[in-house]
Amino acid sequence: ASEAAMARAKSRRQQRAAQAAASVKARHSRIWPMLPMWAPAPRGAPPVEPAQGGHDLLKLAFDSLDESGARSLDRMQARQWLRCAGWCVREAELDEMLNVGIQRRNLPHFRWSFPHLLGVLSDALANERENASVEELA
Repeated sequence: ASEAAMARAKSRRQQRAAQAAASVKARHSRIWPMLPMWAPAPRGAPPVEPAQGGHDLLKLAFDSLDESGARSLDRMQARQWLRCAGWCVREAELDEMLNVGIQRRNLPHFRWSFPHLLGVLSDALANERENASVEELA
């Protein structure tokens, strides 16, 4: 009986996760096409066309990093997610970006949900934060 109960609980968790993902996409589907999502090309590099389906790719990257299914990422995972978005700056700069997101949203914790990370990315782009230069990457 306990195995059946565990299977039902797992099924309910999976259903809730699927519903939450659909809810996030529904809430953001109207604004996603309007938001630039990719980091600028490294200084000194030719401009790059953004990938098609960028928002879905960023959500896929988020879901891949969220191995526990917590629907939030810790600092290391959040840095990796920013790298997926094209940021090649030092970790200290990634941390600055993440810290601004915490301060602006008055978050009591150090985990980032997908909408929070979209806000971090949006803030960085709105403030015209530059990516690393080609020389720094060499």
